[in-house]
Parts: sequence; structure tokens; C-alpha cells
Amino acid sequence: MTSTLSIADAREQIRTLTRALQRSFVGRDEAIRMLILTAIAGEPLLLLGPPGTAKTALIKTFAARIGLDQTTLFDYLITRYTEPSELLGPIDLNALRDGRYIRRVEGKLPTSKMAFIDEIFRANSAILNTLLSVLNERCFYQDGQAVPVDTEIFVAAANRLSDDAELSALRDRFLIKVGLSDVKHKHLNDLLRVGLVQELDRRNRRNVAPLTSLSVFQQLREHIDQGLLETFEQDKDDPLFPPQLRRMFERLLLSLDGEGYSQISDRSSVKLYRLVRFHAFLFGSGEVQHSDLMLFAYTPAHQDATVTLRQRVATLLEIELTDQA
Repeated sequence: MTSTLSIADAREQIRTLTRALQRSFVGRDEAIRMLILTAIAGEPLLLLGPPGTAKTALIKTFAARIGLDQTTLFDYLITRYTEPSELLGPIDLNALRDGRYIRRVEGKLPTSKMAFIDEIFRANSAILNTLLSVLNERCFYQDGQAVPVDTEIFVAAANRLSDDAELSALRDRFLIKVGLSDVKHKHLNDLLRVGLVQELDRRNRRNVAPLTSLSVFQQLREHIDQGLLETFEQDKDDPLFPPQLRRMFERLLLSLDGEGYSQISDRSSVKLYRLVRFHAFLFGSGEVQHSDLMLFAYTPAHQDATVTLRQRVATLLEIELTDQA
């Protein structure tokens, strides 16, 4: 895929990717949109749902659709016994004899373009420190020195949103959290049709053709961020965020935080403003509208809020919800 597309063509590739994934996964339209949004914006995403809700399948199909393979996608299931070496690579024994603490990172998280970490809340303290470094500074430590990771897209999954106080910093790094539930009760026929096609494709090792690339993601990210940077550096009103919606953004932020539905830090407030802008550009008209502010529905502070937050956001926005899976 070329990285010299026009912005209009790059944007159309993203919409083509969105439609293709939505055809391949029943009842996962919102998760797909959030996956693409966070991937382009360079923000981590957390998928919440029981086993069998297509979390892993969605990630692997998405990776294939953007031209990644097993050498550039790092996919790992965390257990309470997982050690940092399983994510970062084993210690180089030859370097250790010379007094240097160096990891062999080939094929591990630091050299991946995309990482998918399943059951992330099972992380022990050693793994937690590793993940926070990757998520915060996009680096890990080699012999006491910070070394950048190549990972551009970071997705994690868990059965539910942990309320463990020790994991509060990790929860905060995942601003966008998407709940997945079973769809068989509403969409059984579509589920059987699509699921059987995927199963046969997997058994017959049929490849999924790429529809876009990371370079297109980077191009769009730079384009959207450049406009945002120019606006704030010059201390001007944001032309893509109308004043009345800017005020609504503030109302939602303060109301949901005060009511306990969301727990959005100062850092996350900045990230959410940026993501709303990205959402409007990628999936809307370009200018922020009420529907773009529904991103607040993906910022639950605790497990119970994953069910109630969506309706509360819609009420504040005076939007009537449709029956979406």
C-alpha cells in the first residue's frame, strides 16, 4: 500500500476497511469502529467480554486487513505466572557474562507493529510495570536505558473491568473500553452464516487480503493532528469543534465524572477531546456533531457502568438510542 494517497483516498480506504470488517463480524460494528479509531489515533483499546465473543478473531482479521502477519503482530495470553521475558524476550546470556542486562527482543512485543494482550488484568506486578512503560512512554528498559518499542497499535482484552486498586494506573491507560456480549439471541442466522465461512477459511488457510496499511494510518494521524496543533498553538477556536458542542463536551466530562459513571483524568480529558475529533473526521462529516460525543459511552469507571453509561450519555445528549449490538 502506498503512503502518498490523497487524504480523501486515505479516508475512503478506512471506510472500506470498516465495511469489510463489519461484514465479517456479526453485531460488532461499534467494536470495529473503536478499534479502527484508536489504531489510527495511536491510543490503546480495551475489549471486555466473555470467551467466545470473537475478540481474538477480530484482532487477527483486522491485522491481516492492514497488512500485518505473525511476524508483526504480537499476540499473548497473560496468566498470573507470566514473566517479563515472555513479553520482552529472554536475557542475552552472552551479554550478561559481560555485565550487561540485555534482552533478545526479536519476535517479541518491542519489535511488533501491533500487540494484542489477552487477560491483561491477570498481570502480576513485574508485568504491570512493563506494560505501563510500553503504554506510557512507548518504551521498555534495556540495561537501565529506555529503548523505544516499534508497537503502533496496542489492544488488550479481559472478561470484565477489574476494580483492583493495584490496577488503577493500568485501567487509566485504556481510555476507550468496549464491551462485547453474545449476539446469538438476536442474530443467530447471520452468526451461523458468517461464522461457518470464517471457520472454513481458517481450516483451509485462506488468506485475507489487505485493504489498507499502517502508513495510511500514520498519514491520517499526522493530517488530523496537524490541524489540531495549529489551532491550539495559535490559540484559536477549533473550527471542527463548534462552541456549543465544546460546551457539551465539558458538561459530559464533568457530569459523568461527578456521577461516578466515568473516571477521566486530566490526561484522559485531553486524549478524549482528540479522539472525538478523530471520530468526526474518520466516520462523520469532519466537523464534530452530537453523535461523535457518544465516545463518552466507552469510558466506564467500573464494570457496572459498562451497561448503564451508554444510556446516560444518550440522555445527556438527548439522543434516542437504536438497538445496536
